[in-house]
Amino acid sequence: PRFTCVHLAPPLASRDNLCDPLPVSAAAARGYVMNTLTPEMTGLLGATLGSVIGVAGGLLGTWMALRNVACTAQRIFLRKAAVLCWLGVLTFTATTLLIPAPGKWLLWTAYGPLLLWFTRYANHTLVDLQTAQPDDDPAA
Repeated sequence: PRFTCVHLAPPLASRDNLCDPLPVSAAAARGYVMNTLTPEMTGLLGATLGSVIGVAGGLLGTWMALRNVACTAQRIFLRKAAVLCWLGVLTFTATTLLIPAPGKWLLWTAYGPLLLWFTRYANHTLVDLQTAQPDDDPAA
């Protein structure tokens, strides 16, 4: 009898099956189904890719801020502030990975306001350094 693709419906595609034009690996031909993109793998790839993009964006932003600063005093302060901010964010990230679930909420309640306060402090200090900049500064 002649079978159609619907009638055959093999558990795995084989080289004889004309319904599947793609080549079948040796593991699949032996009956092992290898789903390479599981939901767990998708989540891991997303977390890894998101982390890499986030760190790359942070490095680019830090480099651009240091490159475009107006005077030497601002550059010195911004270098110290950038190192302190990177250490703080990395410490927070490592701590959230090490602390059990109930403690993570307490970390977030402290991290948000501290990050906002540090950003305002750094911005106000940079403005103060720019207004106090002498006119003969060669970096200006």
